[in-house]
Amino acid sequence: MYTPLKINGVEVGYFSIHLPSWSMSIFIEPEFQNKGYARQLMKPIINSLPDTQLLYIDTDASQGFWDYIGMKPNRHYTSKRNIQGAGYEKVIDVKTLKCFLKRL
Repeated sequence: MYTPLKINGVEVGYFSIHLPSWSMSIFIEPEFQNKGYARQLMKPIINSLPDTQLLYIDTDASQGFWDYIGMKPNRHYTSKRNIQGAGYEKVIDVKTLKCFLKRL
């Protein structure tokens, strides 16, 4: 699942969810950050998912963005068992993410 951000025909960002791991990634060129584009990119994909679905990120290099949207430390981060989310640093359920997307 992939949503690009194009300004004047040039891709300047994207939001994606990778399957089967349900890991997310987002990138927006610095000059386009803090303008609401993250919400715009995320809405179509997130709104198509069930509220109970868990989403993960591998490494938080977002300068606080993932914490801002409500992600929490993943309790299975260091798990050696073969369970969903093992090895991923942060987690959020879709319901919480939908709440973030509705905020102004």
